[in-house]
Amino acid sequence: MTDLNKGYNLLPVYMQNAMRRYVEVGQRPGDFLSAVLSNNFMDAWLRADNLNQKVMRKYAEFLYVYAPPASYRSKENFETWIAAGGLEGLERYAKYCKEEETV
Repeated sequence: MTDLNKGYNLLPVYMQNAMRRYVEVGQRPGDFLSAVLSNNFMDAWLRADNLNQKVMRKYAEFLYVYAPPASYRSKENFETWIAAGGLEGLERYAKYCKEEETV
């Protein structure tokens, strides 16, 4: 996977932590990011502040280049990512499965 930290830097500084928490631990973000991640760009545009409206293309770039594909693209993917606990939850699950194989 590409360097997520580089990707976070594409976003406005005040949005980086919310995106980081969503991707890494599956924490539900606010309405604007929820719309972006659910691929509802009309709703995202309506919920965006002035700066986020100006940088919507950066969100698309972040998602396309840096974000795990399973973490966005639809409302279903978005909700599943949260339920899984983001990257950390998926890593814990993979580790658990590997340990179960050796038992």
